[in-house]
Amino acid sequence: MPYESVTDLIRMIDERAAKILRERGRGSIRSKIDPAYAGSGDPKERRPEESATPNITKPVLLAFGLANETGAAVASDEIVLTPDGKYIVGKIGTPGGGVNASKWGGVQWVTPGNTTTLLTAATERNTTSNSYVEVKRFALAQPGRYRVAMSLARSGGTTNAKLQLLLPDGSWVDVSSVASSTSTHPTFSTHNVDMTVTANSPGMILRVVYLNTLGATNVSHIKDVSVRFDLTNAAGALYSAVISD
Repeated sequence: MPYESVTDLIRMIDERAAKILRERGRGSIRSKIDPAYAGSGDPKERRPEESATPNITKPVLLAFGLANETGAAVASDEIVLTPDGKYIVGKIGTPGGGVNASKWGGVQWVTPGNTTTLLTAATERNTTSNSYVEVKRFALAQPGRYRVAMSLARSGGTTNAKLQLLLPDGSWVDVSSVASSTSTHPTFSTHNVDMTVTANSPGMILRVVYLNTLGATNVSHIKDVSVRFDLTNAAGALYSAVISD
């Protein structure tokens, strides 16, 4: 069979080789994303033997039923192509493929941090109680441990505040250290209070309780309370306790 050019012959050989490899279930091609790729649209790819990037974009295939949660392609990523070289299968070196569980009815664990503010309860409240009273309450969307930022003040005595978690039996357990403030109202001091006990499941209830150490005519104030977190790939140490003995 005649060929018009050497290029046609090479293309035919490539196609025949790719067909044989596909039939044998082999033949994925290793390559890299174009070093000049800016992160928008389908990328180009450059193979190790190429000194310049061909001006051909390659669509990225996604695993059936899953979003591409390993992260968008970036310049110089190592990738795998389909045997015919037409499509990018995915990145090399991302164990398990990575799936955003929250998009598929699952959850991702959280750890104390400031990356995401989940909830804010900014209203200023006050109390003269010298025993702990509830002032803010939150439903937690994800399991793990959260950071609660707050602003505290008082007119006398000391304002103490801490976090408590509601257990399934209806009891509350302390899950943080105590934040203390002697700032004189209307001047507030700011505090970050991290959970030291894990919320084992989504939907658990967290509350802020506070008091004034002297009570009576001494007033404690709280405002600008927010629940914050960073995402983590590691589950926290689960909370367990003897509820009744």
